[in-house]
Amino acid sequence: MATFERDHCVLNRVLSRIIIAVIFLLSLKITASPTTEAQALVKWKNSLLYTPLLNSWSPSNIHNLCSSWDAIVCDKTTNKTVSRICLSGLNLSGTLHGLDFASLPNFTLLDLNDNRSLSVGVEKDLIETVGEKRKGRVFGMGEVRDSSMMQPRVDGPRLPVLMFWILANESQYSKGKELEDRYQRKKREWQQTLESLHEDLNINNSQMDQFSHQLSSLTEYVRAIGPNSSGSRVSPPPLTFPNSLKSTAPPPVPAPILMFLLSRKITASPTTEAEVLVKWKNSLLYTPFLNSWSLSNIHNLCSSWDAVVCDKSTNTSVSEIYLSGFDLSGTLHGLDFASLPNLTHLDLNDNSFIGSIPPQIGSLSKLIFLDFGSNNFSGTVPYEIGHLRELEYLSFYDNSFNGAIPNQVIRLPKVWYLDFGANYFASPTHWSDYSCMPSLTYLDLSYNSFTPEFPSFIMKCHNLTFLDLSFNYFNGTIPESLYTNLAKLQYLNLTGCGMEGPLSSNLSKLSNLKELRMGGNNFTGPIPKEIGFIAGLQILDLHNISARGEIPSSLGQLMQLRRLDLSINFLNSSIPLELSSCIHLTYVDLSSNNLAGPLPISFSNLTKLSELGLSYNSISGQLSASLISNWTELISLQLQQNLLTGKVPPEIGLLKKIEYLFLYGNEFSGPIPKEIGSMREMINLDFSENHFSGTIPSTISNLTNIELMNLFMNELTGTIPREIGNLKSLELFDANSNNLEGELPNSIAQLTALEYFSVFSNNLSGSVTRDFGKYSPNLSTVYLSNNNFSGLLPPDLCSGMKLSGLTVSNNSFSGIFPKSLRNCSTLTIIRLDDNHFSGNITEALGRWTFIPRPNIRGDLL
Repeated sequence: MATFERDHCVLNRVLSRIIIAVIFLLSLKITASPTTEAQALVKWKNSLLYTPLLNSWSPSNIHNLCSSWDAIVCDKTTNKTVSRICLSGLNLSGTLHGLDFASLPNFTLLDLNDNRSLSVGVEKDLIETVGEKRKGRVFGMGEVRDSSMMQPRVDGPRLPVLMFWILANESQYSKGKELEDRYQRKKREWQQTLESLHEDLNINNSQMDQFSHQLSSLTEYVRAIGPNSSGSRVSPPPLTFPNSLKSTAPPPVPAPILMFLLSRKITASPTTEAEVLVKWKNSLLYTPFLNSWSLSNIHNLCSSWDAVVCDKSTNTSVSEIYLSGFDLSGTLHGLDFASLPNLTHLDLNDNSFIGSIPPQIGSLSKLIFLDFGSNNFSGTVPYEIGHLRELEYLSFYDNSFNGAIPNQVIRLPKVWYLDFGANYFASPTHWSDYSCMPSLTYLDLSYNSFTPEFPSFIMKCHNLTFLDLSFNYFNGTIPESLYTNLAKLQYLNLTGCGMEGPLSSNLSKLSNLKELRMGGNNFTGPIPKEIGFIAGLQILDLHNISARGEIPSSLGQLMQLRRLDLSINFLNSSIPLELSSCIHLTYVDLSSNNLAGPLPISFSNLTKLSELGLSYNSISGQLSASLISNWTELISLQLQQNLLTGKVPPEIGLLKKIEYLFLYGNEFSGPIPKEIGSMREMINLDFSENHFSGTIPSTISNLTNIELMNLFMNELTGTIPREIGNLKSLELFDANSNNLEGELPNSIAQLTALEYFSVFSNNLSGSVTRDFGKYSPNLSTVYLSNNNFSGLLPPDLCSGMKLSGLTVSNNSFSGIFPKSLRNCSTLTIIRLDDNHFSGNITEALGRWTFIPRPNIRGDLL
């Protein structure tokens, strides 16, 4: 072991001398900075992010540079100029860009080994090309990311300056096999460095002939030292050097010897990953939740930065960035993708990013997950995305991308999830140029501008389980190969695609389907009964497809069916009894067809129903109490515009979750059940255009969430209950064309959300409360015509300046017009005729140029 350690030390001395020789022979003329060396070092210290152990480096201690500064060794002969800077293990963080090397003409060694987060980006003014430029590679030590660092000087001779890294000496060695392995690794590193010298220096100067020989000698020495393959020691060849190099003193000519003693992995990036991210953040327009991304927190990148996950094996390099929903705004052009070589996940979903995607994104060679969905990106997708061969998940959903999708993207071999929906993508010249994606299981191209050809490459994606092509501009029939080649499909959405022709019976071949959505197309003919053979189907949506004939009774075999939408078609049968077997149904919409006959009593089995729509048909019969009592989960019941008769059973009150109850346009009669007061979740109640009689039940006071109440065109009698004032959410109340009587309750002034109030054509009488409209700032429509009202009009009808319609004709109102009407510029309809108003109409109403002939009659002065 002692022999190994001796060789190690000898080699380090040899390497140091060979470097001195190279720098001596290749040195540039470096002029000293006008600032002192101490000032240059203080300035650099102040540029660093973290310097916990350099308190002695301060302006107040500037005259004691060589006597009391930590980590500084001055020249022994003069003790005035810095010769060595030993900063190993001082926990520094920052870059070298603030260090003025030119102000340190005599220093011979710079040791930055074992620091916290120190970027070893090489200074631009110290680097020149080494012989023939080799694309940013400096002696095999990794790629220099800033290309400007490798540009040749133009202000003098092209003599290269050598930047050389020597691995730090290990202060203590392990014993046995561990030492032997480490020694062999060091040996390989030295060999690689020397080989780089041979390859990259490309020295043509005659002064270098003797040095070329010494370089070869050193190479042979390194190859020979240490144990050979059998473990025995061999003697290395002798080393010979010029006499000038045997001196222990540095050369008399000023020359920088930069020896970066870095025992760990070195990257040539000029900035750290944290600095790259901070720079990008600073380029964005809005970053409300990224306070942890700051230069003052740069050393905590992997421990306390929001949305950042580092590589688990080293915990030093960023592997995942999750910024979904961070409310960010800006572009990606300030992000240096190449400086994030280990990034595997990038999630920018649900923000407000704009602009195009830089083609440099193709440098993220390890990327697995990429989500730019729900932003405002635009332009075309760069074909460089096709370079991301490890990519598995790709989403550009809901942006403003246009043009054709690059076929390079469609060829990514590992992508299983591809979502380009909700953009402006157009069809390529030939879909045949697109190959299949063998791993693809999820494909969403919905809400785009693809036309007219159906994408043929999809038929080759045999592993697809999810396919959404909805809302595009295809035409023609669905290719039959879709049913045979995509047998694994579980979700198929072709809604609004402009497809034509009959629905194929081969749909049943998609036996794994759980959701089938084909609404909004121009299919012809009946709904194929074979759909009933897709046993696992849970959602069937065939609305607005021009389907004719009967509802297939085979649909009753779909025991897993939860949602059925056959609305807006020409179906002309009765409702099949078999549907009552689909006991998991929660949503049924059969509206806008020609269905006839009664509601099947067996529908009482559908106890999970939350929404039932049968409107705009010819359904007859009565609303059975047995049906109502079992539909306790209903949120929406829409039976309007049918031929239903009889009374509404009091069991209607059992629908305690209901929010929307539409019975208008039928032949219902009898009283409005007082049990409606139990429907406390009600938002919209419409009993209009029936034959309801009796009074409006006072229990409506319990409907505190109600916004719309339509009772018009019935045969209601009695007064409007004063409890109406409890309905603080009521926006619309329409009870016109009934037989209501008595005065309007004063409580209507408490309807603060009121916008529309109509009670025309009743037998109401008395005065209208003075405060009507005063506390209703959104009041826009008041219809009181054809009653027996008297007294003054309320003075604050237009207090909210939104009144657009006012009709009080055919009453007995008197007095002057309210002054508030004069400034009510929103009025477009006004009827004041057949009353007893007084006063000057011009003063009361101003000059209304928007009404050519106001229909106003009465006692006017």
